[in-house]
Amino acid sequence: MYGLFSAKNGQVPNWNFWKYLVSHTGEVVGAWGPWSDVEEIMPHIRQAVKVAQEDLNPDGPKPPSMPGAPSSGRPQRPAPAQPRPPPTPHDDL
Repeated sequence: MYGLFSAKNGQVPNWNFWKYLVSHTGEVVGAWGPWSDVEEIMPHIRQAVKVAQEDLNPDGPKPPSMPGAPSSGRPQRPAPAQPRPPPTPHDDL
């Protein structure tokens, strides 16, 4: 990855923990050194996500499916597990 990212971005990391932003098309669109804060990088990440969403869904967001509507063919995410209630004093009997 080091060689690939360095060649595509033109910046050679000078320390560990470099951060690279790779677009949905596989292009390196940004690189930041180990001391860069997340707050500095977040606008670039948001822009990359926006571009990806526009490229992948040019007609805009799709409305959520209605109950009983045909499935998109994708597996549904299972419902999150419900937390167990706290034990009562008589649970150990």
